[in-house]
Amino acid sequence: MRLLQTTTLRLEEFFAGSAIDQRLGIPGIPKYAILSHTWGFEEITFQDIMGDITITRHKAGFNKVRDSCRQARADGYAYIWIDTCCIDKTSSAELSEAINSMYRWYKDSAICYTYLSDVLIHPKTSNSTHHPRHPFYTEDCMQYSSSPSYSRWFSRGWTLQELLAPVKLQFFDKNWNSIGMKEDHINAISGITNIDLFALNGGDLRRLSIARRMSWAASRQTTRIEDMAYCLLGVFGINMPLLYGEGATAFIRLQEEILKISNDQSLFAWKYPIVEFYQDKYSEDFKLQGLLAPAPELFRHSDAISQFYSETAGRAFPVSTSKGVQVEFLMCQDMGYPSGLVYLAMLNCPIGHVPGR
Repeated sequence: MRLLQTTTLRLEEFFAGSAIDQRLGIPGIPKYAILSHTWGFEEITFQDIMGDITITRHKAGFNKVRDSCRQARADGYAYIWIDTCCIDKTSSAELSEAINSMYRWYKDSAICYTYLSDVLIHPKTSNSTHHPRHPFYTEDCMQYSSSPSYSRWFSRGWTLQELLAPVKLQFFDKNWNSIGMKEDHINAISGITNIDLFALNGGDLRRLSIARRMSWAASRQTTRIEDMAYCLLGVFGINMPLLYGEGATAFIRLQEEILKISNDQSLFAWKYPIVEFYQDKYSEDFKLQGLLAPAPELFRHSDAISQFYSETAGRAFPVSTSKGVQVEFLMCQDMGYPSGLVYLAMLNCPIGHVPGR
């Protein structure tokens, strides 16, 4: 893991110590702050930090690096991790390792600074009389718009794990004015993201159904389609290789990996928006769908589904094979169809009883 020295702006590499090293007092990774943000113009890269710093200082993204280091120093941290410059993204192996480790890195940080570049809590002038001030409304919304809009940070795929993982998280506006800690705005954040308080307060995500966790990503976006799957690895405790160029297959692979560690059938509790019920005849352009969802957005209405707990062994775990998903369902015939060929599969997951709601 590379960390940026907050005084010299030099990168240093550290390795996690073993249990024996810790007992012997051998240092591993030092305490560090970590930055959560949305990417903008001329972000500072690994190559910029390793190159001529006098040139790097003139790039638009340098101020964000400089100011985050300044905040970390003020809080007593000698190191900070910033995704734009602490990963050599020209190395596919290093990028894969970093993305598979990122949830843990945010969780292990001493504090996460969440920088909202489109929010200004103390504007010099404001002509807005449309709606009351909200800590996460965008600057443009506050001044010019009659309808509120929240910071772009709340709509990005990667920031989901950056919201959930850190033990301590502090928000800042574009001028690095503190907006407060996560716990100060916990109800507002829950309302914006549809993430329940149990998860936002650090509850064990494994207690929440797969469908529930998928629903958190339903309205989020990533620049690359593969990242919509890769940004969810930590949320589901999954490690898998990255294959940029595979497109939507990445999300199918993610679900196949989830099948290996969970028998929670809420994974199949998603809804295709253009298909309501079984039909005897479909249009020629209709494409059959398998058990696995093609995208997280199809879990948009699955937020109230919980996983089924049982003291006794239930049906066999679903298995992904070369021919598809092999799974056992309780089946019943749908008598509404005269052909007698239509059956309903009962998912082993109830609606409601989500922890923390």
